[in-house]
Amino acid sequence: MLKKSALFSLLALSLASSLIAESYVYVGASKADMMDEQSPTTFSIGYGFSKVFSNCVMAGFSTSYHQGDYEESSVSDSSWFNGIGVDFHLGYSPTKPLALYGITGYQMQAISSSTSAGGFGYGAGVSYKFFKHVALALEYRTYDMEVPSLDYKYDYDTVDALIRFVW
Repeated sequence: MLKKSALFSLLALSLASSLIAESYVYVGASKADMMDEQSPTTFSIGYGFSKVFSNCVMAGFSTSYHQGDYEESSVSDSSWFNGIGVDFHLGYSPTKPLALYGITGYQMQAISSSTSAGGFGYGAGVSYKFFKHVALALEYRTYDMEVPSLDYKYDYDTVDALIRFVW
């Protein structure tokens, strides 16, 4: 029952957001800096929406799934991680195709098969709509991550290059 109500809520939110804002799906690649000075490349997919108001203020929301791997780990023998993130965007759109925005959000990660981490973060981004339904975005984020089971903290910094398909 909980899964059905969560799915219904997500569908209702998606429908409501698409009626009042511009929706998009995106794919991208990131260069990350995380624990033990690892710099993995991650790949991501996501969904979001944003609204530019008459005073050029832009507000938005996005959620993403990302996956990557790294060379070695002090946490486990495996060398992969994946995660989901939720971000809120607030910024300024001086012209219709250009948007400059700040980002705040929460990131959750599964590292190998038995370790998980989570943390809040912030960042900034810029997007430019080259065509009516295609935009490119460049975003930087930094998160203060914590692995509760190991009492371990690390910074997770990413630079993302994204292609957005807008409707």
